[in-house]
Amino acid sequence: LIVLLVAAPTLLPEYRNVRAGRIDLLSVVLSTGAIVVVVYAIKETAKSGIHLSSLGIAAVGVSLGWAFVRRQLGLAEPLMDLRLFRRAAFSASLGAQMFGLYVLAAMQFLTVQYFQLVLGMSPLEAGLWMIPMMVTGIIGTLGAAWIVRHLRAGTAMTLGFVDQPLRVTRIPEVLSSHSESMAPDRRGEDDALRAERADEIGARRG
Repeated sequence: LIVLLVAAPTLLPEYRNVRAGRIDLLSVVLSTGAIVVVVYAIKETAKSGIHLSSLGIAAVGVSLGWAFVRRQLGLAEPLMDLRLFRRAAFSASLGAQMFGLYVLAAMQFLTVQYFQLVLGMSPLEAGLWMIPMMVTGIIGTLGAAWIVRHLRAGTAMTLGFVDQPLRVTRIPEVLSSHSESMAPDRRGEDDALRAERADEIGARRG
């Protein structure tokens, strides 16, 4: 992150719209408030269950979001031009990107949990095993620009959504084979732990 902060001003070209309007601070407050309040309501619901206070907090967040949308539709220079969602191409591409990001985040989360809770890896070891996934993600992201030069965007997206499920279904197979290869090591560790616990119990009784 430090390298990025130092190198970005030199390596990344800056773009400024000289005709950009002023930032609507009220829109910033409404959007931020809606996100924070709704996320807080979801976390409270997950923690304590559904109750009147969490429902009230969620209602406040939804109201702030509704006010934000209404304000954007009425501004000549909105903070976010929501009219873009009327274009099918924009909505489809953004929806596909959001879906892909959700799937990627879920897959990374579950894979890390599997490494640590099932295979018994340390956080550092699990992080190192996640590097290939991160590298391939970066390659895929950068390679998308090259792909759309040779294929229509819709065709590229369709092929991606057809290809990815086939590859994702291979992940359990790979993890299972890796788990089986580590099974002798885990059995040895389990035996050592059981022996250590038996010695502790014997020492206490003695």
